[in-house]
Amino acid sequence: MLDLRNCKPGDKLRRRDGGEAWSEPAMIFRGYSGATNGAIETQAGTLLVPISYDVANPGRLVSACIRSTDGGLTWTTSDAVDIGGQGDHGGALEPTVVELQDGRIWLIIRTDLGRFFEAFSTDQGQTWSTPEPTALASPHSPGYILRLASGRLAFAWNNTMATSKDRRTMSIAISKDDGQTWATPVDLATAEQLSYPYICEVIPGRLIVACQQVHPSWQQVTPVLMAVSEADLL
Repeated sequence: MLDLRNCKPGDKLRRRDGGEAWSEPAMIFRGYSGATNGAIETQAGTLLVPISYDVANPGRLVSACIRSTDGGLTWTTSDAVDIGGQGDHGGALEPTVVELQDGRIWLIIRTDLGRFFEAFSTDQGQTWSTPEPTALASPHSPGYILRLASGRLAFAWNNTMATSKDRRTMSIAISKDDGQTWATPVDLATAEQLSYPYICEVIPGRLIVACQQVHPSWQQVTPVLMAVSEADLL
């Protein structure tokens, strides 16, 4: 039982108990942010939530990370990653983030330019390098990256390097060298539209890849779960 007799107005109570109890929700960003593709805690203890948000003149999206260096008590927004563009789906949107083994933060960004862009941070996600295109092709849809227990990286996305130029196929690939090269992508499923992946490593080497299947006319969305082993991907 929590003893509240010595608490003062405005005190924040926090509890770590495996998800049995939660603090009151706190707004960490106000405004449109699109999909939020995961969050990480760095080795230094910084919490990073990747988002995108809209800016004007011209109207477009830019990417950033919402940051906390005190365990989630307070939050700030990083500098923006801006690739230009215009339109409600133009620019840098719906990024995913991972910490590299050299301590840099890697932001992988959805664009409407036929491939993902990337930016790097050397100060725990506060400032970013100039964004550049990657070799990872994409039909204007987001991906998801995860550091596995083995130290390898797993990336799930709609791979259009060797498949049709749309969201019909959900693929995954493994990298042994922190994303410099990737093993041959494995196509996990094909359907009318599969998008917005998420990877969960339930036990070391055993992955669940989740995404959504959007049915024709966008009138129904079905969750899709796929089990895969890291060994098979290698």
